[in-house]
Amino acid sequence: MKISKIYLILGLLFILGFAGSALAQSLFSDSDFNINTPKSEIYINKDGKISIVGAKIIQFAGSTIYARVIWGNAFIRIMLKTNQNTAITRRYGESIKVSNLASGDYLSVEGSLESNSDSLSIVASTIKDLSDLTQQNNFSGTITSIDSSYNSFYMSSNTLGSIKVVLSPSTSITLGSRIVDAYHLKVGNKIISATGIYDYGTNTLKTDKMTVYLDMSIFKARNYSGTLKSMSSKTLPSTLIVTIGSKDYTVKLSANTWVINNKRKTIYLSRFLEGDSVVFYGALQETDEPIIDNVEIIRNASL
Repeated sequence: MKISKIYLILGLLFILGFAGSALAQSLFSDSDFNINTPKSEIYINKDGKISIVGAKIIQFAGSTIYARVIWGNAFIRIMLKTNQNTAITRRYGESIKVSNLASGDYLSVEGSLESNSDSLSIVASTIKDLSDLTQQNNFSGTITSIDSSYNSFYMSSNTLGSIKVVLSPSTSITLGSRIVDAYHLKVGNKIISATGIYDYGTNTLKTDKMTVYLDMSIFKARNYSGTLKSMSSKTLPSTLIVTIGSKDYTVKLSANTWVINNKRKTIYLSRFLEGDSVVFYGALQETDEPIIDNVEIIRNASL
């Protein structure tokens, strides 16, 4: 009686698998599967449960995947049937759909042989895309260098060492309580969170959302002292330019700002002159330019 090709294949696979599940389990692993030099493995137990590493996708027919398990110039065609119970993931565990798989990808498959089939048809319970080295991930760390175009930077991450972070025009960057553009980034900035698709093959994160640490205590109201450079008006309200250290600050006085001299006596703002030493209490604003607003009191230390 003539034996069909498929039954001969299944028989050989069964004999190889029957040599011992312990041995098969020790050899069967997708953790070391190399996409560049794939080594395929198949194991079928006596109950028809099947495990495969290295099934290469050839084409799709709806939710069914046609693949090959290849050894050099030899291969076996298999058909993988999926349903709502099939768990499909990227290599590093993120759930995906059949539509996220691509022709040419290598798969790791767990499932059962389909009953009454005249070909190697498998009802898949789990499918892992070994070729998809990406994963939705979140990183934190410190910026070590920035591309001159500000399209990317390198970050020393707290988990994977140095990684490349790629920005897009739609990437949301939060600095303090503001949404800013990439030009606000600086070497040494601490990244609290950078979320996006990470590629383990290239050590690259394409981030869509990022939060940069900013010490918010610098925006609390406090005393400042400097040298008066100019005034927009000699009466309140007025905007002053005050040099503090080596930087010029815009200082906004309201109609209610208390103006006093060095002896804490109320005076008119008109008595202030360029070059006077001034001391005032206000809050630095979260702006690109250094602006101090909500000034409650200003004292002319030169009077």
